[in-house]
Order: sequence, then C-alpha cells, then structure tokens
Amino acid sequence: YYRMSQVDLSGIKTVFKAIDVYCSDKDIKDQILLYPNPSSTELNIVLSINKLATNTNITLVNNAGQLIFETKVDLIKGVNSFAFPFDIPSGAYTVLFSSKDIVIPSQKLMVIKP
Repeated sequence: YYRMSQVDLSGIKTVFKAIDVYCSDKDIKDQILLYPNPSSTELNIVLSINKLATNTNITLVNNAGQLIFETKVDLIKGVNSFAFPFDIPSGAYTVLFSSKDIVIPSQKLMVIKP
C-alpha cells in the first residue's frame, strides 16, 4: 500500500487516499545501480535480477576501451551487492555487465580525485 502526502510552501498539508499496488517478479526488470557516482576510492554495485546467473563478468573500462578491472561473480535471484575498492585516475569509465542469460545496459561512472 502507498499513501502520498504533500506539504506546500505555505505549510498546508494534503494527504491523499491509500492505494494498493501489486508487483510480481515479471514486472521487475533486471537492473544495475552504481554508487557513489561520482566516486573517488570505491565502487558499490547493486544488481537486481530475476533469475540465477553464474559465472557473470563485471568489467570496468576507461574511455579508450582499456580494461581497468574485471571480476567474475555468481548472482542469486533478487538483490546482489558488491563493493570494490580502487585507486584509479580521475575520469569517465564504463561499467559493463555480461552474462549469457541476462542483459543489463552498461553504466557510466565518474571518478573524481580530491
């Protein structure tokens, strides 16, 4: 169930009626979340997937296409979280996820060093 409320700048609060929402596994798309982005020393990846996936690759490449980091992971159905510390120069990078059973679009990662 969800119920929204809104508070105007004048301080007037409006509460809307509650609604029920049904989400099945078929409604949820496979997705990847990177944080923090921009980053400086660590990359956290959250993968939400609808089925088991073994021997999958997570790859980080720079704008020239050079391999910076690669790891193999096994994923369970549902939410999978990974944290990768790194020490790479500032710049734009691409995080790629590859699996024979799951397709997730690549994501951009910005690295900014202080």
